[in-house]
Amino acid sequence: MKKIGRYISFLLALVMLFTCFVGCGGKNIGNVAGGKENTSSDIKIWYWNSGFGSKWIEATVKRFNKLYPEYNVNLQLTASNAAMVAQLGQSDIDDTDIYFVNCPSNYRKYLEPLNDVLEIKAKGSDKKVGEYFRANWLENSKFADGNCYLLPAVGTVGYSMVYNKDIFNRYDLTVPRTTQEATVVADTLLAEKVPAFVSFQGAGYWQYAAYVWYAQYEGLDYALNTFFACKDPKTGESPSKSVFTAKDGRYEILKALEGMLDSKYILQGSNSLSHTLMQTYFVQGKAAMMYNGSWLENEAKSAGKMDHFGVFRLPLISTITNKLSTVKNEIDLRELISAVDSVIDGEKTENDYKSGTGYKVAGKNVSAADWKHILNARRTRYGNSIISGSFIPKYSTAKEGAKQFLAYMLSKENVNAVAEEQHFNFDGIDPQKVQINTSGWSDFAKEYYKIESSYTVGIAESNIADHRIFSEGGATLFAGVDFIPHFQTNNATDRWTAEEAWSKIQSNVESKYLITWIANISS
Repeated sequence: MKKIGRYISFLLALVMLFTCFVGCGGKNIGNVAGGKENTSSDIKIWYWNSGFGSKWIEATVKRFNKLYPEYNVNLQLTASNAAMVAQLGQSDIDDTDIYFVNCPSNYRKYLEPLNDVLEIKAKGSDKKVGEYFRANWLENSKFADGNCYLLPAVGTVGYSMVYNKDIFNRYDLTVPRTTQEATVVADTLLAEKVPAFVSFQGAGYWQYAAYVWYAQYEGLDYALNTFFACKDPKTGESPSKSVFTAKDGRYEILKALEGMLDSKYILQGSNSLSHTLMQTYFVQGKAAMMYNGSWLENEAKSAGKMDHFGVFRLPLISTITNKLSTVKNEIDLRELISAVDSVIDGEKTENDYKSGTGYKVAGKNVSAADWKHILNARRTRYGNSIISGSFIPKYSTAKEGAKQFLAYMLSKENVNAVAEEQHFNFDGIDPQKVQINTSGWSDFAKEYYKIESSYTVGIAESNIADHRIFSEGGATLFAGVDFIPHFQTNNATDRWTAEEAWSKIQSNVESKYLITWIANISS
């Protein structure tokens, strides 16, 4: 069976080679086809051509080939990430030197450490690549062994709320700071027969928002080092079933979404139609808000201009007040969020709110701990740049050249060139160290870049510190229960309450913990 599987993978690789090839030259797969061995100067890149398109990587390759004539880069594009990873890890048929794609957790054993890329000073640069990055990004990019195996690429930025400014202005609405406030906005729009939210088939992008809400509610440290580390917070036992059965922030997310994503607020078709079609409807003005990424402008450009669209941070779960000691009601929470945002956005400083050992917001005392919790929450977003981006297989025959390419790609010169040409940016690059000229960008792109630059940490569906029960066992934040479509559905018989969703999650934990999740990592 293994031989048959490898033969099929080989045929797939050949099909992709001839149908997706872009560029000049090709890399010989001599150890398979009997030709010459792969050379150290030929760098083959396989790129997942998705929301951000391929122009930026094509231009980067062209600049690199001119600046580094000792190497020959050939670029191959595909619209299928599954086709790309099908051959990853099979050194006898895979001649790829750099991948640009989501890397499944169980494939990470095939990756080359990239610490030394950060130490390279690309041609024409005044600093090493690592000096252009935010310190916290570099720290968060380290795996358990202390190595960095993945680097960002265009397209690995996070998500925020996108909204139609014309609709908001027409009905005199302000952007919501909390989930309860978002429901109030949705009610106002409902009275005007305007859908508040648009999603798409399945859970849309809301499934990723759930990870952000969890980290915001429980705190990033608990989310990463207790839940996703699958460690009992009291005994230290790991793996521990208790992290799945605890009625924690996940339950609060269910309660919030049950109200906020009620079918009456959702654009018709959000549960059944594709993301491209629903994004088109959104850009055409058929709904007010959509949780989406900075790629939206590029991906939906055929639907129309986005000069009347804006961006705001994901509203906080209103019951985050359960985690605060001095802010216990919705109105005070909104005031605190506004104060924190004014500091993040540079409109004010913390000193404007400092009062003794704490803070004073709208005439009320706020503890330092509460301020910090909300500050951290507002700086947290979904971002997969550490687990999705660019990486080198450890069996690459052109490792040094591949590392030189990644170093050039992330150099100040190329980052600025991509920003000027395509109006895209790279996650992790410190905007204070690489000041991008956004003067030619659209207002939407400028606004998105500003808000993206304000985030300091990211959480994703798959994180570096995840216990094997997630990366290999099959466990997930909500135990594999896809509850969001059941909140959004128009079919009353398919609609769930938060209590029903929680019950199904607990049922899945009971049925899968030992015989599936633990069994998968014990075999």
